[in-house]
Amino acid sequence: MKDRVLIFGGRGLIGHALARRLSRRAEPVQTVVADLDQARLPDDPFGTCERIVRLRHAAVAELATVVPTDVRDAQAVRAVVDEVDPTVVVHLAAVSVADDAARHPELTHQTNVGGLRNVLDALGGRDTRLVFVSSSFVYGDFETPSVDERHPLRPRGPYGVTKFHGEQAVREARSLGGLPSVIIRPSAAYGPYDSNRRIVQKLLEEARAGRHSELRGADGVLDFTYVDDLAAGLELAAFHPQAPGRTFNMTAGKGRSLRDLAEILHRHFPGHTVSETPADPNRPRRGTLDVAHARFVLGYEPEWDLAQGVAECVAFYRMLDDADAPVAG
Repeated sequence: MKDRVLIFGGRGLIGHALARRLSRRAEPVQTVVADLDQARLPDDPFGTCERIVRLRHAAVAELATVVPTDVRDAQAVRAVVDEVDPTVVVHLAAVSVADDAARHPELTHQTNVGGLRNVLDALGGRDTRLVFVSSSFVYGDFETPSVDERHPLRPRGPYGVTKFHGEQAVREARSLGGLPSVIIRPSAAYGPYDSNRRIVQKLLEEARAGRHSELRGADGVLDFTYVDDLAAGLELAAFHPQAPGRTFNMTAGKGRSLRDLAEILHRHFPGHTVSETPADPNRPRRGTLDVAHARFVLGYEPEWDLAQGVAECVAFYRMLDDADAPVAG
């Protein structure tokens, strides 16, 4: 029988990449995306985010059945779960940018914690595998340059704290109800079709427009993860027989500084200038996430380094420069 994959929050950057990957599986699956009709757009000084969202949503509609759903609505969540009867649920629905979460803490809690609990309630009594996408923010300040899944969890700020509470809720559902679940901790996901103005998109757009960039905490290290690598890992988490009951770091497995990112962008936009300012004290100190556990258990093997991934993002923006840019699935 064909697997049925239900992706909550599946019209975002990661959901689009996962839907695209699922569409290419040797063993076909039915993919259903449950997400809001309208994306929440960030401040957009370059006027690109709305267009990117339209392109991405159109691409997802070509790859999956889309059911408008707000995870904060328990009845709507239960209805879509009952209708799809999924064999796998991938939970991506969240206020997914730390700065956005800090500005809207109530919405963040309603979505990241309340929405997840609605999904867990709807899955109660089912033998559906849940893949919960958490975050490296659950670690808080990294105690060492590289951390594995055993690092203490000391989150700071609404985003990290709500992801931490989400993990607790998933473990509780596993322990009390037997829900087969997998917890994934990504970091600094980026790629074409991003519309949240995370650091890669923000710097790229400034460089492309010939604007000066301010680099806060240039020595700060992030484990930048190209979205196709993360989608490959999520596919493994969804189907690998050894995945349930485990927690995995799912990143590039190689931290790079913000200065490294700026230097890579400078190769594509030689006129781009950057000034360095002190790091944001409200941001946790981060670094490399050790992916040895995912590599050993799942066979996860990230393929994209930062220079390659940024080149793909630059190529995407050059496609956007064409007024008749096609929708790429």
